[in-house]
Amino acid sequence: MRTLRRAPGRLEIVGGLSRVAAVGPLATMGELACRDGWGAARLLLSLAIEDSRTPGARALAARLRSSVASDDEYARAVHAFVGRIPFVREAGEIFQSGGFTIRRNAGDCDDHFRLAYALAAAGGIRAALGVLHHGSRVPAGKQGPSHAVALLWIDGGWRFSETTIKAALGEHPNDAALRLGLTSERTDIAKELVIMTEKDLPAVPVGFAGRNTSAQVALDAEALRRLGYLADDAPVCQMTDPTFAVFRRAVLAFQLATGLVPDGLVGPTTRGELARSLTSAGVEGFDYSTAATSSSPVPAIRLSADISDAFLLAVIAMADGFRARGARASAEDWLAVWSAESGIANIPNRAGEPYFGLNQMGLREQKRCGFSAGKDAWLALTLEEQLPFVACFYESAAKMGGGPSVFRDAGSLYVANIAPGLIGRARDPSAALYSYRPIEGMPSLHATDAEWATYNKTHSDPYAENRGLDRQKKGFISVDDMRVSVEWQARNSPRFAEVRSRVRALGAAPSTPSTPGLGGGAVASLLFVASGIGLSYAYSRGWL
Repeated sequence: MRTLRRAPGRLEIVGGLSRVAAVGPLATMGELACRDGWGAARLLLSLAIEDSRTPGARALAARLRSSVASDDEYARAVHAFVGRIPFVREAGEIFQSGGFTIRRNAGDCDDHFRLAYALAAAGGIRAALGVLHHGSRVPAGKQGPSHAVALLWIDGGWRFSETTIKAALGEHPNDAALRLGLTSERTDIAKELVIMTEKDLPAVPVGFAGRNTSAQVALDAEALRRLGYLADDAPVCQMTDPTFAVFRRAVLAFQLATGLVPDGLVGPTTRGELARSLTSAGVEGFDYSTAATSSSPVPAIRLSADISDAFLLAVIAMADGFRARGARASAEDWLAVWSAESGIANIPNRAGEPYFGLNQMGLREQKRCGFSAGKDAWLALTLEEQLPFVACFYESAAKMGGGPSVFRDAGSLYVANIAPGLIGRARDPSAALYSYRPIEGMPSLHATDAEWATYNKTHSDPYAENRGLDRQKKGFISVDDMRVSVEWQARNSPRFAEVRSRVRALGAAPSTPSTPGLGGGAVASLLFVASGIGLSYAYSRGWL
């Protein structure tokens, strides 16, 4: 297997017969060998599915959706958007993320497919990977996938969304190449087609439909329509079956946009979030309260009873103050950082280090912000009383970073929290904060956790101490690694989920999707790993 190395301004695959360079840094890369091109196709589909679930893809899809009224129009908008990106061949193969394709403004067929699939799926349209190949009539060395194209499910059938040539939506790529006189130039656009899809939605539990009355489902559908997840011309009055595919796709899109478990089924949690979203959006003339409370009451808040509304309102005001001066981070982003650091509580550091309180500040940071009474006095403060000093801490970090605009998301706030001296790097999500230095006595990059724990008992090294943030063991910790860590902890904290719901109910501005990596940084599970001795494929992670 060939190896990857990072170089300023480009990434190279070395050690094999070819060298691949990509414009701009790809911060997070992986490489694997696939025994044949079909394994690589499955990897490509998995990465596209992963892209479609990122905040960046959902945000861009929402913007495209806002100007159209139907799935057909949205499919055309996606087709036109991706079609504006120039087709550029690669010497080798890199499955670059959708965000990097946009930033680079160039990509080959797999990159066009990956971006089109992500935007279509994030916008609520069923999508698939169309793999064109020449069949068994060609020599063995030329068999297997030759071209990737997105397929979109519109009006009850698959429609091609070919964007590497000027094909019409729905036109077979081979027909378009023939019409444009490109069959000699684009020999990769073959006639044979294999469609590869993800299983659309989880199975409906036994008895689920019977537990949801037709009137209830009709109310749910109207709520989704008013929030923009069902087109105005969608037959809402006919949506009385909770298993109806159009309805379930709308539910799935809403769940993905709000961070809920994406199963396409409306239960108490989803109905509660629908009710809160309607309130936050200021939707008038439609009473959804009965739908949200009669048969599926929203659970009472219990896990965060110690956190007062006064504190949350103060956090919202603090976040709004920073946003008014150029920050993009929301109140939810600050709370997510504090959830990771202290659980949004006034406690000493869990590891026994000299940091304590909501933001896990030390005595030196407290004194700089005007508090010099010591640890016990600090821990005696309420969260509301601590907040002005915590705001001062972030004001100081903002000055070091060139202004409040350095606070882009939870990741940049986390950098300010644990490495304020490096806050200037937070403007670049792919920037490395700490790097692995293979000095004498330091374990290898892939050593066991026990070996690293032993080393950390007698040594002090920033990378070693924060190694857990480098989940992909790539040898450095990036700004976006910080964001991923915070978001992962927030997603797995029922207490934070409850706090987030309360903040939204209090009218907090939503988080603005960050721009992590535009080609790398986001950590997610690799859905397919092929092994073998065939072709080598590099892939990038992350989105907008």
